[in-house]
Amino acid sequence: MWLQRLDLNSLGISKNPLMLLGSMRTLGVAAAATGLLTIFFPQTRRAHLLALPITLLAYLLIWQQFFPLGRYLLPILPLAAVLCALLVHAFVPQGWLERRSSNISKVMGTPLQILLLCGLLFAASKASIEIFAEKAATWQATLASRGGYEVFRVASERKKTPQEQIVQIGFENGIYFYDGVTIGDWFGIGRYSQFTRLNLDKPPYVGEIVAPQALLDAVSKFHVEMIAVNAGRFQFEPDKYRTLFEVEAVTPTAYLLRPKARID
Repeated sequence: MWLQRLDLNSLGISKNPLMLLGSMRTLGVAAAATGLLTIFFPQTRRAHLLALPITLLAYLLIWQQFFPLGRYLLPILPLAAVLCALLVHAFVPQGWLERRSSNISKVMGTPLQILLLCGLLFAASKASIEIFAEKAATWQATLASRGGYEVFRVASERKKTPQEQIVQIGFENGIYFYDGVTIGDWFGIGRYSQFTRLNLDKPPYVGEIVAPQALLDAVSKFHVEMIAVNAGRFQFEPDKYRTLFEVEAVTPTAYLLRPKARID
């Protein structure tokens, strides 16, 4: 398989710059690269705007190498939007657009525009209120639908001391559900790369939890007695870990592990 020859990180994203667009498609954020087409526009050079698409390209390459998560594209999205607007400006005949705008203004006077705006605001507000009311009425179901809620709820009930910490692997967006301190994230202390390994052997080519002894060694430095594993984010075969850990399946994709030997 050609994918097996790629340099993949734990998300299954290639770090090969030639595979930048493929990596962005994998994460569903390829639209952010549309503005790169302005590099080839003569208008961009004539207007001395070439630095804008080059800046976007540089950011995307750095993003691909170091933090390929969709949310880390947010700082560059305004620039990507401006470049997309330049694309639209280049392809849409300006005379046609001006005539169309003029015709719309004649048909839709100011009072009608105000009425339409008020109607849209009312519809949006009504829908928002209904959604909020539904979520509030089914609050427990809403919480249970959030990744990590159940496993952290169970972990909070099982902890032996109020100060007990937990290592979590793949639940960084749900750590607030744990009644205590969590360790684990893509960066910093207890980063996921300490507990996972690259997987180039089988689909879907995402990271997998390291071997049982390696996991025990990795978490021992944090002196924790519980580990929350997100099997929906990382490949995890619970039966392999039962020799060294007590493994509890809280949900089909959320596991709570306790080392059988005390970690001092």
